[in-house]
Amino acid sequence: MDIKIITVCGYFGQSLPTDSSIDTEKLAKYLELKKHTISTIDIQDLQSEEIDTQAYYIVGSHQNPDIKKYIDDTLNIVFYGKNEKLLIPNKYNILAHENKGVQALLAKKIGTEYFPHQEYFIRPVGISKTVVAKKTDGAGSSGVELVNNNEALIQVLKKFSRYDLNLNYLMFALKTLIKKHLLKNKYSESFNTYHKKYTRYCLQEFYSGLTCDYKVLAFGSTLYVLQRDVRSGSFKASGSGKFTYPNAESELLDFCDTLRKKIETPYVSLDIVKLKDGSFKCIEFQCVHFGPYTQMNAKKKYVKSEHGVWQTKENNLSLEEVYAQALDEYLTKSAEQK
Repeated sequence: MDIKIITVCGYFGQSLPTDSSIDTEKLAKYLELKKHTISTIDIQDLQSEEIDTQAYYIVGSHQNPDIKKYIDDTLNIVFYGKNEKLLIPNKYNILAHENKGVQALLAKKIGTEYFPHQEYFIRPVGISKTVVAKKTDGAGSSGVELVNNNEALIQVLKKFSRYDLNLNYLMFALKTLIKKHLLKNKYSESFNTYHKKYTRYCLQEFYSGLTCDYKVLAFGSTLYVLQRDVRSGSFKASGSGKFTYPNAESELLDFCDTLRKKIETPYVSLDIVKLKDGSFKCIEFQCVHFGPYTQMNAKKKYVKSEHGVWQTKENNLSLEEVYAQALDEYLTKSAEQK
């Protein structure tokens, strides 16, 4: 198959450190070994080139917010209508990168049996029990807090909003203050309501008593599993630095394999928790530009055989090889289903 790798100034997706790209030359080589024809195109050139309807376009993302916005804008329009099926991962999963609000909305579409209950808001709402408040952007555990009443939520939202303060908003706030106190007869409360800064956030069901979560990287039917223990005095495992590589139970592997297929992506990073009843829930996912630490450092991987049995094997592939393997598997199965 023809595959075009979309890059941003040569950058495709996250290696380590974050500002280092996956090696697109190696990725192309491994895909060519699987009989695919590979070329690259910079995202700025997409708008000037006719989309090849016989090719698939693969894309990563970026943590620079301006570049991220450019990627979202460009892909949503260029791959409009029937062309959207040519984009891998799909544009909804790309939009979900660094956007927990989009993830919350997608979770409802994918299936509530896989995710905790969660909602996406832009105004404060009433709460009557402990929930997890999440700022929509931001990696790791930043912008994630527990709240248990309305006042606590308002204070957390104020904290979240401070993360985004910039000169333009400070100038707006100053002008509003002047209008309010010096031009009382001309000041409109509706003007402030319309223009003031709003903080987008999610409220997610809280599971008490958890001692760890699992970072699972799924590349097709191959999984890599990292256990992250909860930090002392916290409910968060992300950012704890307390990492181990467990002997993953088949129920966890089955859950992640099924969820990857439900998300409709060749590869995905899943944050998974195990509940007291033995079931699993995904509290966050990323399909593009996710940290490869688990894959790059695990001694073993879990591979599902043709008969549906999980086998533990040595982790002997590079990051570029597992991406190529997952893409080949995904495209092969997609072609079989047509």
